[in-house]
Amino acid sequence: MYPKPISFCIGTPKSGTTSIAGVFSCCESKNVSHEPERKEMVSILNLHQQHLVSDDYIVQWYLTRRERLQLDLESNCFLTYRFDLVLRAFPAARIILPVRFPHSWLRSVCNNNIRFSAGESETVAKYHDLLFNPKAFNYDPEEELTLVKWRLYPVDAYLHYWRTVHESIIGSVPRDRLFVLKTEDIGGNVDKLYKFVGWDREGEILDCHLNKAPHDAHPLDGLEDFINSKILSICGDTMQKLTSLINNYSSADDVMKYEGLNSEYAFGHSDKS
Repeated sequence: MYPKPISFCIGTPKSGTTSIAGVFSCCESKNVSHEPERKEMVSILNLHQQHLVSDDYIVQWYLTRRERLQLDLESNCFLTYRFDLVLRAFPAARIILPVRFPHSWLRSVCNNNIRFSAGESETVAKYHDLLFNPKAFNYDPEEELTLVKWRLYPVDAYLHYWRTVHESIIGSVPRDRLFVLKTEDIGGNVDKLYKFVGWDREGEILDCHLNKAPHDAHPLDGLEDFINSKILSICGDTMQKLTSLINNYSSADDVMKYEGLNSEYAFGHSDKS
């Protein structure tokens, strides 16, 4: 096994994994990478999803890949697939978990799915199948016409993925090896992030918000009540757990206020990036 300690930033797409990689990429003495060998990784994990390779195969592939790339920190949303296998390969790893709460995240990830449609690329189709498992979910009548038109998946597919990712990470990583922060707070936590991974800062960090999406009119506008109900029922408990791990909130109820779940506003008033 590769002897040097490794850290990971593992979060959902559009949660800040690109930005976290940017925070650490100025360290010339460290090997930092964002989604290295993406196409090969997605292909291999798709084989696992189809039960064509075993859990042990994936664990060994992670170990061999890490030794070959000699990574000190990897930031990668694809590692959210079967996070338990990442922990089997690297049980002592430190994990950074950037959290974008569901209202803002759903808009952003749908924007991304429209920009990079699964119908236009086999690789993107595999990536979407791997993360969102859309064939496991059906459209609700309220959403079907709009989401099919934009080639988006059922809201349930997105939100169940969001919940599963966060539950698997916070439920399995010891607290002393887990750093949870909101996406919008990455820039204000740079020193803490470096302390967490045990590195000294090198060079200047130019931008802590990379891979920004355009602020366009959104196809989910008009579905606010439907989406608010879905978020509360699917993600509400997970949101409260995450909030208790984020220092910027004073109580678990604050995230519910932040997300708008206890007000007349909610989805339609969230960040549209």
